[in-house]
Amino acid sequence: MERRRFSRVVFPTEAVVETEEGRFTARLKDLAYGGAYLFSEKKPPLGKDIFIRFFLSGLEPRIEIQFEAEVVRQGKDGFAVKLKSIDFSSLSHLRKILYYNLPDPDLAERELKALLGESLLEL
Repeated sequence: MERRRFSRVVFPTEAVVETEEGRFTARLKDLAYGGAYLFSEKKPPLGKDIFIRFFLSGLEPRIEIQFEAEVVRQGKDGFAVKLKSIDFSSLSHLRKILYYNLPDPDLAERELKALLGESLLEL
């Protein structure tokens, strides 16, 4: 059985998925530093690079999180992606989502350091 490297948090929200073939909407199921799972009838092919964006609700101005990902698994109800690149602003917001939603905030910080490597200075 596969062991995940990063802890996931349930984070249901609408997301826009962009591929070379066009864009479509999906629903985020969960998020982690390593990637996400999205509910969708459309499923990009395995190995395909895609761009995902979503907004945090209830905030003005709206905060957008966006990242590039690779499709690594397809399920009956959607697909899983592995994070490939993320801008600093989006990473900062993802950090807050995980910090406040994981049962252990210190785990979120340890996983971020594992993602970015030991060269990471204080955040």
